[in-house]
Amino acid sequence: TAALALGNARRIDAERRAGNLGALLDVAQELGSSLEVTKVTFTLVHKAAAVLPYKRASVGLLRGGRLELAAVSGQTFVDDKLPEMKALREILAWSAGLDDGVYVVREDDDTIDAVRPETREKFKVWFESYGGRSFLTIPLKDDEGRLGVFALEADETYAFSAHALEAAQLLAVQASGAIRNATLYQQVPMVRMFQPI
Repeated sequence: TAALALGNARRIDAERRAGNLGALLDVAQELGSSLEVTKVTFTLVHKAAAVLPYKRASVGLLRGGRLELAAVSGQTFVDDKLPEMKALREILAWSAGLDDGVYVVREDDDTIDAVRPETREKFKVWFESYGGRSFLTIPLKDDEGRLGVFALEADETYAFSAHALEAAQLLAVQASGAIRNATLYQQVPMVRMFQPI
């Protein structure tokens, strides 16, 4: 009976992983199907919920050496005059300057789990001001360079498992390619003639 239970557990886990992979492929396909940067970023922050556990997702894009909030889940547009959106843009701009993303957690005793002291200080203020327990950023970059950053926030401590981290990185790679393609497409002369009125 133990062998039967173990076999059933493995089948259930395999079915769950297959479902997650299918959802991940669906999101990746939708990301790659648009030639509009705005649509790509909104798809990323809203559709990623099919494969990732988060309270809020956001995308910041580098434009002219400055990071701009391009999309925030649960919002149809980003009101960057709101204090929380200004603070989010600042923390994403800081993160976009790092070589790798960051995964920061506020422990149950309110200590901040992060390697660098600067990161602990920044996120101590962030968590005290805006709540949450987990904050993950993943760079959006390709062979041409940095494009921006993809961020996920959650209310649970250590909300992002190894599988979630891998899925987020895969979505970031797919989104980076889609953003680059959409940006290049918008630079094509007379592209506006081909858009619907």
